[in-house]
Amino acid sequence: MSNENGNRGVIVSGGTLKANEMAVGDNPTINKISQIGGESVPTMQELRNELNLLISEMEKYQIGSDKIAAAKTVKGELEKDSPNMLVVKPVLHSIIDSIKMIGTVAGTALSVKKILDLLVF
Repeated sequence: MSNENGNRGVIVSGGTLKANEMAVGDNPTINKISQIGGESVPTMQELRNELNLLISEMEKYQIGSDKIAAAKTVKGELEKDSPNMLVVKPVLHSIIDSIKMIGTVAGTALSVKKILDLLVF
């Protein structure tokens, strides 16, 4: 650990350091942010927020009760500590594919799809 100029951290000299999560210093916390090509990757919370918006729009425009029920099932799964993405991804893609041609919700549906495709698991 380095304590140069009051700054504490990890110095890697040669070789490679790979870590999914790392915390150093006094009272460290971890904020997991992934990046691909310099752009931030969406978080699970962003997916939840967009899904909530999509459900609201689907209800507002009365877009298939079966699709709304499926979206709410996915919402419930996403609220778990460890959501089963093997359930979430195909169901969401199916919902989005079936409604993306409906202009009133197409933007939100495609936003959900983009976030879903970019999430790192």
